[in-house]
Amino acid sequence: MKRLSRGFSLIELLIVVSIIIILITIAVSSYSGFQKNSRDVKRQTDLKIIQSALEQYHADQSYYASNSAMVAATLSGLTSGLKTYLRVFPKDPKADSDLTFKYLYEASPSGCQNDPVLKNYCTGYRMCAKLETTPSGSICSFDGSLNYEVTPQL
Repeated sequence: MKRLSRGFSLIELLIVVSIIIILITIAVSSYSGFQKNSRDVKRQTDLKIIQSALEQYHADQSYYASNSAMVAATLSGLTSGLKTYLRVFPKDPKADSDLTFKYLYEASPSGCQNDPVLKNYCTGYRMCAKLETTPSGSICSFDGSLNYEVTPQL
């Protein structure tokens, strides 16, 4: 006697649903990885843009921006006199949602103010950011929680 099968068995349905769940999990985790990589590329690009503005500033002023000048730059852009080096200061793509994601700037030597009377000019700097993926660069030396560092171009 032949039995006619008109549908799928419970085992067949469970196998198909399991395969679909596995594929969805793989797709979601890949998408999450792509988002992290995309944000990291933006962070690296932002620091390169700031670095370029600082190098132009240095070429004109013969010193780098002080810490107080960079705090002001985050609010209104990096300017000196009538020249604007950076109209809008970039911010980390996750800065609003997570306070651990930020760009830090430190002028060197420590305490420099670019005061012509005191002659304490800023001769260097470092900027740091936190990448979500493993960086190929160095760990930021003045804040161990940040893992990407940019210093003056030679």
